[in-house]
Amino acid sequence: MSTVDAERLIDIKRTRVGLLLTLIVVGSLSFMTPLRPRDPSVHSPDLPGLFLASCSSSSPGEQASAVLTGLSDQPDLFDWGPTWSPDGSKVAFASQRDGNYEIYVMDADGANEVRLTNHPEDDWRPQWSPDGTKIAFGSHRDGNWEIYVMDADGANPTRLTHHPAREERMTWSPDGSKIAFDSDREGQFEIYVMDADGGNLVRLTMREGFDGYPAWSPDGSQMAFTTDRDDNRELYVMDIDGANPLRLTENIAMDQAPAWSPDGSQIAFFSTRDGDAEIYVMDAHGQNPTRLTQVRGWGFMPAWSPNGQQIAFDSRRDGRRGIYVMNADGSNPVKISNTAVSAFITVARRQGVDEALRRYRVAKAALPEEGFFVEAEVDLLAYELLDAGHQEDALKLFIFNTEVFPNAENVFLSLGDVQMRLKNKAEAIQAYEQALALNPDRAATLDQLQQARLD
Repeated sequence: MSTVDAERLIDIKRTRVGLLLTLIVVGSLSFMTPLRPRDPSVHSPDLPGLFLASCSSSSPGEQASAVLTGLSDQPDLFDWGPTWSPDGSKVAFASQRDGNYEIYVMDADGANEVRLTNHPEDDWRPQWSPDGTKIAFGSHRDGNWEIYVMDADGANPTRLTHHPAREERMTWSPDGSKIAFDSDREGQFEIYVMDADGGNLVRLTMREGFDGYPAWSPDGSQMAFTTDRDDNRELYVMDIDGANPLRLTENIAMDQAPAWSPDGSQIAFFSTRDGDAEIYVMDAHGQNPTRLTQVRGWGFMPAWSPNGQQIAFDSRRDGRRGIYVMNADGSNPVKISNTAVSAFITVARRQGVDEALRRYRVAKAALPEEGFFVEAEVDLLAYELLDAGHQEDALKLFIFNTEVFPNAENVFLSLGDVQMRLKNKAEAIQAYEQALALNPDRAATLDQLQQARLD
């Protein structure tokens, strides 16, 4: 990109600050519901977990896959708690985007988000059953936190626990016959196990302090968990009947939320041992701990893909909390739960510019009054495509920006520059004339228009 192009992008960013604020306010007033404060409890330090995702929906279908709205930029909303479907094609998560926490599901690349629960009280911490037909989750819909299960499409929610205590973090046995969870029904958090229909409850841990975040090993023989029985939160493993607890980590910081690799050889977790919450992985016996995330911004709640090649987690590394997927060695982290512009860029890169534009227009047609927007990242992608020789796709993005920001002279100046570069003189003159109409006092624009007429 030339120096002039770079300076133009800086101008675009400055111009768009006011535009984005206006769009966000307009979109939010018509689309948001008031947030209800909820005490996250001292037993839920992972709660400030993810960011807001790119697409909001209340029903399945194509429209739901493409709602790119100013709501995505509300900093106090976020998504969190990713969990993979057994076939690796989808990720379920909890989101506060519609005013309270609900369960959503999306494709593994972040596309086609669908809202599964719809209740005025909070639903979160989804966990897929091993056969993929059910999703267990925690819910406050009956006045306190209980364990529920529903069909994978959100139908038939059924309450499994019935106790005034708090019960929410759960894990399925590999054969799907049982669910382990933590509960403070005895006055402190302990780990329990029950049949998948809620029967035959058995308490597994009986120690002073906190025992929680159970994670069943893939072979069904052990359960990893978090405990503060040694003053700070560490990771332990025990037999599935609660016998033979063995300490895996020993660090003055907090180690929490264990997640077994599909082959049972490793355990991922998050830890504050390096001053920030980051994702780590270690051997299943506690050896060779390795830090996977290297960006300040916190990393929570790791979840392995079924093939063991990727780990989903939540982070706030870009300023808003959202869901990422990285390779199992920590490389190539990609945000799949995105702000609107990030969602647009992701679709454009992975599925093509035409598909990104199509999704935007479907969503805009469905919600014409909402504050849809893109920003300078689209210009960066357009210049990247232009430099790589993809002139047609690049031009589509520059034209798209003039549609989204019809009153911003800089987007028409960019379009004019690109049209001149592509030797489309008539189109360039038209773009410069529009820019001049928006700001008649800018001498530089008049100079560019006159030069285009002479060339």
